[in-house]
Amino acid sequence: MRLALASRGVDLPSYDGRYRDTSDKAAIGGLIADERDPWRPIRVGAERPWDLVLIHQRPWHVGLVVGAGCMLHMPHDQTSCIEPYSTFRYGPRIEGFYRHEALA
Repeated sequence: MRLALASRGVDLPSYDGRYRDTSDKAAIGGLIADERDPWRPIRVGAERPWDLVLIHQRPWHVGLVVGAGCMLHMPHDQTSCIEPYSTFRYGPRIEGFYRHEALA
C-alpha cells in the first residue's frame, strides 16, 4: 500500500520496529490514530480509488480502495489481495473511508 500511494504523491510512514507483531493491538491502534491528521473522512458511497477503508480488526485493518467496491489489502499471514469490502467478513466492521488531503 505504501508503494501504491507513493505513486500518487502520498508518503506513508514506515512502522518498522514500532510494534512487536500484529498481536500488539495497542501499539498498532496508537500508530493509526497518530497518523490520521492528513486523512479526511468520506461518507459511505462517496469513496473512490486511492481512498482508505478502515476496518475494526486486530484492532484495525486498512485497505486501499481500488474501485467497484473492492480493496487492496493484506490479510493476516497472507500475501496482498483484492477483495470486496462489503462482504460479510468486512462490511459490518467498516469504521469509515478516508481520503488523503493530497488526493482531494
